[in-house]
Amino acid sequence: MSADPIHAPKKRYAAHLGTFAAPGAVKWRDATNDLFTADSTINIVHPFNAAKGPDSHRASVFARLLVAFDGHCPRVDILMGGRFKGGDWASATGYWAGHFRAPFLENAPTGRVAHPRFGEFHRMADGRAVESYIFPDIQELIIVAGRWPLPMPPGHTGILHGPATQDWRQLHANDPAEGA
Repeated sequence: MSADPIHAPKKRYAAHLGTFAAPGAVKWRDATNDLFTADSTINIVHPFNAAKGPDSHRASVFARLLVAFDGHCPRVDILMGGRFKGGDWASATGYWAGHFRAPFLENAPTGRVAHPRFGEFHRMADGRAVESYIFPDIQELIIVAGRWPLPMPPGHTGILHGPATQDWRQLHANDPAEGA
C-alpha cells in the first residue's frame, strides 16, 4: 500500500476538532487560526453564507454559537480524508452539543441541551484548510426549538448514533487506489 497523501492533514483536522472537546477551555481564535489559512474560502449554509479567512468565520458563526450554546463541543462520529479532483480533503460529521441558553438565528433558547448535526469538508494544502464547506443542521435546531413552520417531516429527528465500532474515524493511512 502506498502512503496516504493526506494522512497528516486529516490528523491535524482531527486534532482541531479535539480542541473543542473540553468545554470552556477552548481558545477559539487560536483553534480557527490553526486550521484555516488567512485567505481561506469558508462556505457555510444560509444565513451565514461565505466567509473569507478565520476572522470572518469567527465573527459570522462562532461568535453567535458561543453566546447561544454554553459548553459547546463536538461529538465526531465519522472522520476521514482522501483525494478528490486533485485536492486533498478532510471531512467529519457528528453533533455539536451545548446548553441552548440564548437566542440563535431568531430561535428562542430551550434551556436544554441541543445536539445539532454538522458536516464539514475541508480542502487542505500544507496541513491547513484553504476551501471549506460547513453544514450545521439548522432545520433540526428549529424543530428542537419548537419553531418548525411546516407539518413535522416523517422520519427520525434527534440523535442518530455513529458506528458502534467507531471504525469510521479514519486516522490511519488509507490506500489511495482504493479511495479513488
